[in-house]
Amino acid sequence: MLRYVLFVKLIKHSARTGLLLALGCILWASKLPLSPKPQILFLHYPTQQITGIGVYLINCSKLLRERGYTPYFLVIKNSQFQKELEKNTLPFDTVPLSSYNNIRALTSIIHKTCAEHHSDVICCNWYDHSLAAAQAVARDRSLKVIFIDHMNIAAMANQETHKLLNSLDGILGVNPLIVSTLADRQVNAPTIAFIPPFFDEDRFLNFSLSDRYRRLNLHQARVLFFRETFGIALQKLPVICMIANMYEDRTKNHQLLFQAIHRLIHKNKPVEVMLAGDGAMRPKLEQLADLLKIKKYVHFLGFTDRIPELLYFTDFHVLSSRHEAFGIVHVEAAFMKKVSVGATNTGAPAIIKDGITGLIFENDNAEDLARKIEFLIDHPALCHEMGKSAYAHALLNFSNNAKIQAFEKFLCHVTGH
Repeated sequence: MLRYVLFVKLIKHSARTGLLLALGCILWASKLPLSPKPQILFLHYPTQQITGIGVYLINCSKLLRERGYTPYFLVIKNSQFQKELEKNTLPFDTVPLSSYNNIRALTSIIHKTCAEHHSDVICCNWYDHSLAAAQAVARDRSLKVIFIDHMNIAAMANQETHKLLNSLDGILGVNPLIVSTLADRQVNAPTIAFIPPFFDEDRFLNFSLSDRYRRLNLHQARVLFFRETFGIALQKLPVICMIANMYEDRTKNHQLLFQAIHRLIHKNKPVEVMLAGDGAMRPKLEQLADLLKIKKYVHFLGFTDRIPELLYFTDFHVLSSRHEAFGIVHVEAAFMKKVSVGATNTGAPAIIKDGITGLIFENDNAEDLARKIEFLIDHPALCHEMGKSAYAHALLNFSNNAKIQAFEKFLCHVTGH
């Protein structure tokens, strides 16, 4: 009996001791500093315009900031991107374009910025001498350098490029083709991942039509929207849109879309085309529209922030680009339940399930693009159903929440934080 009483007392004492020890450990751990989030410096590339890369970086940074990071930017002074950062209250330093183009000056500026903001990671977004400048700073300050590949650099890599890619701490590809090309070319950077681009999804997912349009039927609301917003008197035709800047290098290939529209008009299948975007190529594109006698069907909207409404009031979306790393606009269209038409050998097949959520045409083939547009014109009910499928597919695979978690995991692998 005595042994039993002693045993019970021992058990109770041990339990109390264990509980006190556990509580002590918890209190001790709570006073330890949390592992700091890596500080990221984003280098924006030397352009005066807002591009897909800029949209990507702004929205990635806003999401990182919500998760406790303090991202910082180094941007071209007085650029449009600087104005966007100011509008989004994201912190930045500027570099004159002349200094950006001088590797020694750029290295010095990056070094100073990293020192002032205690950067752990330098994130480069363009394949130029900024990578070499970033690596020079990283060696001096024991930082990591990552590269977000928007253009599948490995596909055109020479020996020097291959060596540079291998020396990076991480490469992030914005479509699966980039990652597979890196593997095929035996690029062995320590961390390689595919993460689709970030964008401001809330303005599409939470889009609400204003009351004045809701009181009208769709056709009446559409007519009113285009007349009031852009001064366009609509014809009674299907309406399609293309959202893309008008670059001199013909990357977006507006000319191909114009050729396709020319074919459709001569087949008595006219459509009205809304072109959102602007750039140096616009005067030549206006001349081409006149030359092809499609001017009355093609409307140049210029830069506009009314993209959700534009997509809502069009029947479907086309992107004729010959080079496109991903194509955020395809996802934007999908979030508005609109079908997209995109090209092979671009990022479009990573987004569009051909024949289910949209259509894929042969890259740089005007006849095939015209066929795809004609199919959607001839099958409006199917076009509507495919739009709903596009929405479900995009929501499941391209939400910002899933992407930012993948980005954090990527950073963790790169930095060890």
